[in-house]
Amino acid sequence: MLIFFDFGRIFSYNEAMEKDQKNKFTGKISLVIILLFAGFLALKLAFGFSLVLYLPLAICGLIMSIMVPAAGLTACLVLTIIFANYFSLQGIEIDKDLYKFYLPDILLMGSYIGLWARLAEGQIKLRWRWPETLLTVFILLTFVYFIFSITVLNGEFAAAFSSFKNYAFYPLIYFAVYLSFTSKASLKQLAYFAFGGCLMVVYFIAYGIFAGKGLWTDITPLTTSGNRLLDFDHAFYLSLANIAGISYLVFGRQADWKKAWSWLLPIFLFGVVGSLMRHLWVAGLCSLLFMFALPLVRRRPDAKKVFANYLVSGAAVVMIILLLVNLFPDLSVSRKMSEVKDQTVERIFSLANSQDTSFTWRSSVWESAWWQYRNNLFSGIGFGRKVFVEMPDYLDYVEVRNVHNSFLAIAVQMGLISFAILAAFLLWQFAGAIKRLKDWPIVNVALASMMLFCFIAFLFQPYLEANFFNIVFWVLLGLSRRTYEGLTS
Repeated sequence: MLIFFDFGRIFSYNEAMEKDQKNKFTGKISLVIILLFAGFLALKLAFGFSLVLYLPLAICGLIMSIMVPAAGLTACLVLTIIFANYFSLQGIEIDKDLYKFYLPDILLMGSYIGLWARLAEGQIKLRWRWPETLLTVFILLTFVYFIFSITVLNGEFAAAFSSFKNYAFYPLIYFAVYLSFTSKASLKQLAYFAFGGCLMVVYFIAYGIFAGKGLWTDITPLTTSGNRLLDFDHAFYLSLANIAGISYLVFGRQADWKKAWSWLLPIFLFGVVGSLMRHLWVAGLCSLLFMFALPLVRRRPDAKKVFANYLVSGAAVVMIILLLVNLFPDLSVSRKMSEVKDQTVERIFSLANSQDTSFTWRSSVWESAWWQYRNNLFSGIGFGRKVFVEMPDYLDYVEVRNVHNSFLAIAVQMGLISFAILAAFLLWQFAGAIKRLKDWPIVNVALASMMLFCFIAFLFQPYLEANFFNIVFWVLLGLSRRTYEGLTS
């Protein structure tokens, strides 16, 4: 243990430093990491992977994250928001083989090591409560299931390890965020960085408009006609940003920020709609209704004003589009608007079509998973397993972790007991945010609504099985725990 004590002394920045100086220092290191990793990704996009560039980048990122864990976590979040899976799934490429030690893993590992050293030295403390116990038990069970799956159940090692990593390594972000962001100033700085990342996503929306198809949208093919203007990952991040923006418009005080959000929200919403991800629309609508159902929100005069303004503005935009399409049908812009309108309307009506391919596929996969799982309700079937799916014109084995329902995937793989432990942890976090709404409404209303959004969305896609989704999710939960615990000024 003395090794870690000395390690903490060497790499910890001055604990006596003033809080504003710490935040500035953290912000500078965060920016350096972001620029270094973004530069590497840009070079890779232009010239391909370079191990010569990767190794010094990895070492620098690791050391800076150990020195300033909050900077590593901030950079990891921002880079995920901007580059999505292009960043989060970037591993080491050697002789056309991909070793799945991803770029986020470097930053997260550095942050974990740095925080562990500080905990060992007593510089920071973790107040242990029931949520931490529940999550720790779930992580330990994940490790047991991983060992059991590859030794006894003959599960595929790569798939089993991926499940273990997503259910054990990334949830540690919850603890890291809770320990790193202890003041309102540090939380606001993280929010500013995340906001900057969302602004960069506007570029991807513009690219999709001019190219007629969003970047990185091929991995989620459509079951209806048309093209996605924004990829799934960015649409998820912007959905959460919309929730945060609405909360700020209702409870925020700074007029300049309110004005910025009032202009950005329609752009972000356009990106989410243009992604044609139906379950995001449903989850977003549910979270919006939840937000406006809260008595704390309903009593705010700004809430009705925000809702009315966007309702009127949205109706006006729709009327203008319809007018242009009908008055000038031969204009290229009119044709494009008409095409987008038809695709969106078709996508909306497909929600009521029980024969939609994505619905029937999910139904078949969930049924197959159930038939394999029904005899192992409490123990589950383990990691790295597959189920056989038989449909007209479709016969294939599907990995259980990819059944497009994160909660079902966990229940099938780890059983009802493990799932109940995780569910209790998540509900505890949600209830904690609800309980503290009045303490800091601008944040807690947003966090509660974001959590509800995630809970609904997770029913339709493998979110907890993909790091470019669960990194953001565990950051939200860590922030919720910190606000529940209380923040310094």
